[in-house]
Amino acid sequence: MATSDLMVGLEIGTSKICVVVGESRTDGTIKLLGVGQAPSRGVRKGEIVDFETAMKCVHEAVVDAEQKSDVMIRSVYVCVAGAHIQSFNNRGCVTRPEDHDEIDEQDVEDVKISAREVSIPAQNAFLHSIIQQNWKLIFTSSTECAPAFKTPSGA
Repeated sequence: MATSDLMVGLEIGTSKICVVVGESRTDGTIKLLGVGQAPSRGVRKGEIVDFETAMKCVHEAVVDAEQKSDVMIRSVYVCVAGAHIQSFNNRGCVTRPEDHDEIDEQDVEDVKISAREVSIPAQNAFLHSIIQQNWKLIFTSSTECAPAFKTPSGA
């Protein structure tokens, strides 16, 4: 089995930690290979309150799933939920030279980097970003704005 065919899900619950191992098939279905479980400790109301203890429980569940499915787990899809999860929208902005008429891929990457530069409290961690494809061009030579469009090239 190719490792790209392997799919592993991890759910960290208040009462148990569950790891499900499956293999994707060519017909679009998933063959269940094994399920590993361990009692959950270090988790209260879906929130990890003792990282070290919870990590040991996750390890137990992963080892159990590996033994039952006869595969080595290298990565998982994890479900993260709870009142402690927050999200917000941010904007990115870059200044370009006046003679630079076309927006290229580097401009797009620079805007993405700019949008990710935010201050978050020390007790929080940045998990993930989702890029929204809304573009608005602001011309520095005048106060006019071009209409928003979906791709940098306007297509």
